[in-house]
Amino acid sequence: MIGELKAIHTKIFLSNLFSIALIACGTYQAILAMLQLYGFKPSRHYLYAFTGTFLNPGPFCGYVAFILPLALDKWFVWRERTLPAEKIVCYLFGMICLLFIILLPAGMSRAAWLSASISSLYVISKRFPCKIRRPLLLGAAAVAGLLFLAASVLLLHFKENSARRRLLIWKITTEMIADKPLTGYGAASFSSKYMDAQESYFHSHPHAVGGMYPHYLLAKLYCEKDYYYLDAAKKEAEIVLYRDPKVMSSAVKEMRYEMGKIISIIS
Repeated sequence: MIGELKAIHTKIFLSNLFSIALIACGTYQAILAMLQLYGFKPSRHYLYAFTGTFLNPGPFCGYVAFILPLALDKWFVWRERTLPAEKIVCYLFGMICLLFIILLPAGMSRAAWLSASISSLYVISKRFPCKIRRPLLLGAAAVAGLLFLAASVLLLHFKENSARRRLLIWKITTEMIADKPLTGYGAASFSSKYMDAQESYFHSHPHAVGGMYPHYLLAKLYCEKDYYYLDAAKKEAEIVLYRDPKVMSSAVKEMRYEMGKIISIIS
C-alpha cells in the first residue's frame, strides 16, 4: 500500500515538474518575443516583428497555444491556495497567461487562436463542471455549431490569401496521393515532386493562377536565405504590385501588402 502511494506521488510530482518545465520554456519564448516586438532583440526573420527562437510567428504561436492551457490550469490550482507565498505563485501564473494572450493576436495565426480557445475552454469546463438538461444541451450545441461556422468564415476572409494557399497545397497533395496511393514517391522526395505536381496543376488550371500568384511565390522565394536574388525579387514584387488583376479580391490586396513590405526593405 505504501509503495503504491509512493508511486502515485512520484507520478504526480513528475507530471507537475514536466508541466512547469514546459510553461517555463513557453514563458522564455514569450518574453523573447516581447523583446523582439519592441526592438530590444532582433527577430529571426526580417519580414516579421517577432518569432521567438522560431523562424516565423506560426510555430511560435502554435507553441504558445499549446502552453496556455497548462498555465491556465496551474493558475486555477494555485488560485485556491491561501498562503501569501502561494498567492504570489498564483499571480505569476496569471501574468504568464496574460502574456500569452497578448502575444497570440499579434502572431496572426488562426490555427493557434482556435487551438488556444478550445483547449482553454476545456480547462475551464473541467474546473467548473455543471449539469445541463438535454434540451439546453442541444440548444447550446446548436449555438456552438453556428458560432463555429461563423468564426470559420470570418477567419477565412481575415487572411484569405494564406487560407487559399493552404487549400491549394492540400488539393494538389490529395491528387498526388491519388496517383500513387500505395507506393508513394519515395523517402524525402515530397518537396521536389510537389513542385512538379504544382506546375502540372497550373498548366491544366490556368484560372487558378490568376496571372499573379506565381510572381508572388517567386518574390518570396528570392528573399529566402538559400535563394537570395535581390533584383529578381524586386522584379517579381513589382509585377504583383502593378499588374492589373482580373478581380480585385482581398487575396490580391494581401499579396500586394506583403510585396510592398518587401520592396520597402530591399530598396
